[in-house]
Amino acid sequence: RSSDLVEYSKALTELDAWDPAKWLAHAEVCRAVRDADEAERAYEAALQRDPGLRRAYFGLCAVLEQAQAKGYRKRVKDVAKRAVKNDAWRHAAQRPSQFAAGLAARAWWREPG
Repeated sequence: RSSDLVEYSKALTELDAWDPAKWLAHAEVCRAVRDADEAERAYEAALQRDPGLRRAYFGLCAVLEQAQAKGYRKRVKDVAKRAVKNDAWRHAAQRPSQFAAGLAARAWWREPG
């Protein structure tokens, strides 16, 4: 059952509660079984431990957008602003699934001639 999976994941995470990667992994488990509330708490726990964790901002925004609870748009914008403030993203409107740090933007085609 998915509730058991979330419970086991949380128990394992709490063994190394200081580790943001453990909280991120727990959040991903929760997201996979569609436990939005626990996923949100776990992403926030990861960000408390490492405010520059890009993947946690992306996952948190995705969970909030999927759940579409009242006021979710403002919450997503607030998370995105926090990501920019903590140098995890460059712009609040970006979605990091298409972002690679340090990759220069340039044309992929050659000009004729």
